[in-house]
Amino acid sequence: MSNTAKLPKILLATAAGGLVLVGAMAQAEDGRKGPRHDRDIFADADTNGDGVISREEQAAMRDAAFERMDHDGDGYLTEQDRAAMQAQREEKRNEMRERARARGEQMREAREARQAEIDLNDDGVISREEFMAAENQKISRLDTDGDGTITKEEAEAAKQERRARWSERRKAE
Repeated sequence: MSNTAKLPKILLATAAGGLVLVGAMAQAEDGRKGPRHDRDIFADADTNGDGVISREEQAAMRDAAFERMDHDGDGYLTEQDRAAMQAQREEKRNEMRERARARGEQMREAREARQAEIDLNDDGVISREEFMAAENQKISRLDTDGDGTITKEEAEAAKQERRARWSERRKAE
């Protein structure tokens, strides 16, 4: 394949890299959370920290994007490179599906355990009385000062504790 024939593909890949940067920066600014959104992509691109992505920094990002896409390192983006990228994406999707399946299983087990705790007479159903007793117990845990009310601070503290527990569980996975 001549270099002239490869030029449209290279230009397309460069444009795609630019779109990836713009899209990623927009996602980073919209407040989304999660592994893909926790990175500060602008800060990654602004390597000298001056608050501006210079032409040199843009070029460096494009070079890095090309290097990531050129799996065989021959300096061309080929069908084999595209197939390798597709295989990587599929592998990541499968990993995410497996983690989601495992989390779903953990949630099901936790839900069943919680139901067993609430179902005090072990009849397989939760009566109004059992439900109310469990809710009263939950409220008592939130009311850390024991005054019979739940302040915004108490609710926020409980939320932070819950997030810390979730984070610890995820680290253990």
